[in-house]
Amino acid sequence: MRTLLEKGADPDTADADALPVLCVAVAAYDEAVAEALVEGGADPDRVLPDGTTPLWRAVDGPSASSPRSTNCSRAPSTRPTRTMTVCWTLTRRRSFETWSAVVAHRHDAAPAHRRFVLDYVRRWALVHSGDSSYEKQEREFLAAWAAEETDSRMLAKVLDVYTEYRHQGQEAIGLRYAGHPDPRVRREVPYALSTYGSRRAARG
Repeated sequence: MRTLLEKGADPDTADADALPVLCVAVAAYDEAVAEALVEGGADPDRVLPDGTTPLWRAVDGPSASSPRSTNCSRAPSTRPTRTMTVCWTLTRRRSFETWSAVVAHRHDAAPAHRRFVLDYVRRWALVHSGDSSYEKQEREFLAAWAAEETDSRMLAKVLDVYTEYRHQGQEAIGLRYAGHPDPRVRREVPYALSTYGSRRAARG
């Protein structure tokens, strides 16, 4: 696949059913081909005829124990390794377009999709550590998410990542959730109120 892409093959080529080859690779559990396609420029957020995208088909796709389907049926996934592969592949694409396409899904109704976005943001920070060009938008994005997330379990995870950063509104968000009924959320509050300015600094 990499050889074909290097020779100029279109990474978004579609089959007779209008499904891009990226989706076909996802349905076949061919992580190597999927990774090569994404790295070669395939659009994981391309809207397909049924309204889904290759990205969410990778996250929601059928489990290893399910019959493999060439139309990427949306059965619940029990393949975290595949999801992590997709996440890492997207993370290595240092482009504002990729970042914007992924984080736009933080409002998605499916918790699995929001968890994927959060995993992406966390890994992005690790992979691009030391690169300040995106740090402001990361802080603002996480601050907005922390202020709006209503699911307690997800909110605790968002706060865990958010408090890795320094942000001027962090104390206000910490105070906002100091009396939250979910202990998982309250557990994150001290880090938001830390005089060190961020969880990362407090750990250091």
